[in-house]
Amino acid sequence: MNKIIIFLLLSFFTQFCAAATQQTLPGNVVPLADEQIIAIPIQEPVKDLPIEVRLALNINKIYDIRPVDESFNVDAYLGANWLDPRAGKLVPENKTYITLEDSHVDEWHEHVWIPSLEIINILGPKDISNKRLIIYKDGRVFYNERFNATLQSSMNFRKFPFDTQKLQIMIEPFSYSASKMVFSPESRIYPTEHNAWPMLEWRALERACQIGEAEYEYLADSTAEKKFTQFAFSLTVERIPGYFLLQIFLPLAVIMLCAWSIFFVKDGATQLSLISTLMLTVYAFNFFITDSIPKLPYGTFLGKIIIISFISIFLQLIAHLVELRSEREFTAKQNFWIALFFVIGFGVANWVNWQHASMDRPTNTTGPTTLNVKACSLEPSKAEQGSVLDE
Repeated sequence: MNKIIIFLLLSFFTQFCAAATQQTLPGNVVPLADEQIIAIPIQEPVKDLPIEVRLALNINKIYDIRPVDESFNVDAYLGANWLDPRAGKLVPENKTYITLEDSHVDEWHEHVWIPSLEIINILGPKDISNKRLIIYKDGRVFYNERFNATLQSSMNFRKFPFDTQKLQIMIEPFSYSASKMVFSPESRIYPTEHNAWPMLEWRALERACQIGEAEYEYLADSTAEKKFTQFAFSLTVERIPGYFLLQIFLPLAVIMLCAWSIFFVKDGATQLSLISTLMLTVYAFNFFITDSIPKLPYGTFLGKIIIISFISIFLQLIAHLVELRSEREFTAKQNFWIALFFVIGFGVANWVNWQHASMDRPTNTTGPTTLNVKACSLEPSKAEQGSVLDE
């Protein structure tokens, strides 16, 4: 009898907890059965394929160019607009358009076709702070988001600190091939000035915008669709070397002038003492500028200058040792020619260093094959002063 009473009490308590749980659910949340299947309809356009999507990339800031992983940060707005007559039917009769923002945009994914765009050279996740979707009654759809991302672009720092880099932003649709969706040649980059992004350490030289097709061979094994439309923007920047000229090259030049002037000191023992001190000075100077030189698997122009300076002073130390062991001092004329030899040798070694740093290096060819490349618009549009997109 006691067991029956306990069983009934437990059953009543379980039902009470379940009822209380259901009452605490929000009004827009519907509990699903374990075996319930939700069928999401295919929202890609079914007529007039491929659909043309026009992009507008408004770059607010480009910063933190890092040599080790060849990456940089970008803060930008990404806009896209296209025509989908089915979406216009969702606009109420008493309105010309509707606007959705942030989480509401995700809720409407089942009702409105929105292309899934991705930055293919991104490192890590893309941080989207805000997004907006505008649907007009005539079927025009405008999507806009603000994002911050770390991007990877092939760089060459061999001429550091006189290097020039090309920063790229490449955008593709994730799941819609070129037969279903293409980027419009009217896609634009904002601002339209090539030097619109002030950077403390870099100077913008030129910009380019291209629309093409990326071909992925590995997709041929799973689907016949292996071509995807691609939007590519590149900004060429040049490093401003003022800091390195004042903080590194100028002190190093003074050290080398002191080293060459030692040849005109008459006493051999004094020469040996001074050049030994300068050799330690260059070694300490190398530690001082370590944080200013990128830690790369290959040598840079500045890094090799430090090595050449160290070797030059070491060879000069050998010359003074030879002079000291010979028990006779070189004449002033001999010291002049030896000093001139070291000056010319230092210059030739650094000329070879610069020529080697300026050699073209093979680019990374492991990515997709780009076909049918066309230049997109770099001219300002009518809406540049008002909106990212031409409305």
